[in-house]
Amino acid sequence: MKELLEFFNDYYDPYNPEFKHNKLVATYTYILQYTNSIDKILRIIELADKLHMNRYGRMIYTETYVHYKEDFIPLRMINYIIETQDLDIILESPYINAQYYEKPNLDYFSESDLHCLDQAIKIICN
Repeated sequence: MKELLEFFNDYYDPYNPEFKHNKLVATYTYILQYTNSIDKILRIIELADKLHMNRYGRMIYTETYVHYKEDFIPLRMINYIIETQDLDIILESPYINAQYYEKPNLDYFSESDLHCLDQAIKIICN
């Protein structure tokens, strides 16, 4: 995990004007209802975005992906996780303590967003 965190320090781009931080937070808290594994959270976002892009021609929220080893990692989400979690805890355990997070604000999602997120959650978490 330490190698992954060091890799992402070179890619952080907070100046994307299309990026909707509130939707990112809503996506994060929505997925946390089903899993607290960082790996699964990142894979769910990637799959949900692929499904949504293929069906509706847009991503769920404006995300940037970077290639890392065999995966494509959602850059803004990994940076959000790094900013909101204690790095020492992340390095020790690849799980997030989800009990402190509020329920997601579903107003940020369209029906198609939720459909693709739910489908990705079902595939990755089962």
